[in-house]
Amino acid sequence: EENLEIWKDTGSVGEQGTISITDGGGAAGDYSTLWFKHWHATPGSVRKAGIAHIKTGDYGVGDLVFINDSANDQNDATLAANEVMRIDSAGNVGIGTASVDEILHLESSVSAKPVLKIENTNDDATAPILEFNKNPATDNTNNDAVGQIDFIRQNDGGDEKTWAQITAYATDVGAEYGQLRIGVKTAGGSPTNIMTIGGTSAGNVGIGVVPSGAPEGKL
Repeated sequence: EENLEIWKDTGSVGEQGTISITDGGGAAGDYSTLWFKHWHATPGSVRKAGIAHIKTGDYGVGDLVFINDSANDQNDATLAANEVMRIDSAGNVGIGTASVDEILHLESSVSAKPVLKIENTNDDATAPILEFNKNPATDNTNNDAVGQIDFIRQNDGGDEKTWAQITAYATDVGAEYGQLRIGVKTAGGSPTNIMTIGGTSAGNVGIGVVPSGAPEGKL
């Protein structure tokens, strides 16, 4: 049963019961926090998790930060040390990073991490799916890229470069032919196409073929 219940019914659809946590400072970097505490015989209540809103702009614009401390000790969690996920003011989500660059940004300093795991436990012959969906409203142009995977690393000067990529194309939207191109970086510039698969109903494979069309032979 609830220890605290907030109930309100205005009789119409809209905001009903609310809790407000107000930061009276107003400076960028100030934050309001809801902490979750658990009792332990020593030292007593310990906070190990929380949700904070950090002010980053005017009129309360800011980021929502989730805090979680997994250390088995008596120390309280802090925002500075135990941030695990952030939703910035644009709606971008960062896990393991406070500097969110994309709609979903995963970061880890642990070897061989992060891992994006997609698991299906249904007992049948089908597999889980990673789907790239290019869904233009009216554009039916041939040879548009449908989806792409980039492999990025810094060079010796500290600049991020794309070293290899796999790209899928809709080569003929009328006949519904698709094509897969594999490119690698050889010397400066963008990755160069080294393999082309498909583009017509023949399903030909081209190695070292510039993808101006489709490979002419099976290989």
